[in-house]
Amino acid sequence: MALVRWSPTRELDNIQREMNRLFDASLPSWQGRDGLGEFMPAADELNETPEAYTLKLEVPGIQADQLDVQASAEYVSISGERKSESKTKSDGVTRCE
Repeated sequence: MALVRWSPTRELDNIQREMNRLFDASLPSWQGRDGLGEFMPAADELNETPEAYTLKLEVPGIQADQLDVQASAEYVSISGERKSESKTKSDGVTRCE
């Protein structure tokens, strides 16, 4: 039997790598290719009929007419931009959403 030297820092590195892998697999992507941030909402519902496909998404703060939908045989791309933040000032308190 070979002796293996125990290294606590190696164990911590392994735990950190495993936690990063778990978070990367379970959380949506927030960082886009341009570094500005990207949000990929989960699809609520996808239905297929002989005439059409229906995809329902929750995209808070964006109206349906503000979305750009592109579809092909290989993919569906939905993009839009949420403009805004609202600021309210009262009694010396500023509230941003």
